[in-house]
Amino acid sequence: MRLAILLAGLIAQVSVLAMAAEGCRHQDRLSGPHQASLLELYTSEGCSSCPPADQALSGLLNKADPSLVALAFHVDYWDYLGWTDRFASPRWSQRQYQRARQAGVRTVYTPQFVLNGRDVAMVAERLLQKQLAQPATAPMSIRLSLNVAEKGLAVAVEVKPLAAVSAGKVYAALYENGLESRVQAGENAGTVLRHDAVVRGLLGPWQLDAGGRLQMTGILPLGVGQRLMNSGVAVWVEHSTSGQVLQALSVACQ
Repeated sequence: MRLAILLAGLIAQVSVLAMAAEGCRHQDRLSGPHQASLLELYTSEGCSSCPPADQALSGLLNKADPSLVALAFHVDYWDYLGWTDRFASPRWSQRQYQRARQAGVRTVYTPQFVLNGRDVAMVAERLLQKQLAQPATAPMSIRLSLNVAEKGLAVAVEVKPLAAVSAGKVYAALYENGLESRVQAGENAGTVLRHDAVVRGLLGPWQLDAGGRLQMTGILPLGVGQRLMNSGVAVWVEHSTSGQVLQALSVACQ
């Protein structure tokens, strides 16, 4: 029995070392003086109009613009058509509905892009690039530290105000790039779909204190089959009521 326990512990340690070898060294990043934007895509593998939006998001990520943090939330309400999106979660669907309520809208749709808490048309890229070219001064800073943990990524987040902030909450999302699915049913049957920045886990929300500060640590477990070397963590602060994004930061495994 004791030998079995020792072997289990050794296997766990080897697993952690293997994950680190895949390419996720300890990292510590601080956001810059300008506010980064958060672009959320609400999408589904069961939606025939979603693949172009997925491709558009990947194209934006390929530009490696530090002023843009992009995430794809796969919703589950298309699963009834016969294809279960393995990246979908009812929690991501709930977040989309929350975004709609914050914007005073009664319905949701896919694909939907939400930029800094507000709906934007199917990535009007010129408008997006114009906004990113005129960054505002950041009202707060985010420091994000990543470490390999036994079952995922350990994160340490510190938020400090750079201006007066009335109320805010903080999220940390684990994402994965370079994903591929061969869809066998539903509207995209027979299609190979490719995805980037897919949200695989989410921590939060954590409320800022009265002084606009936060210190938080947590573990983001890896999803089924998730490759650490293709993963990363995004952290952002949004206004507690309006949902407006106040600052964002993304760190990819290296």
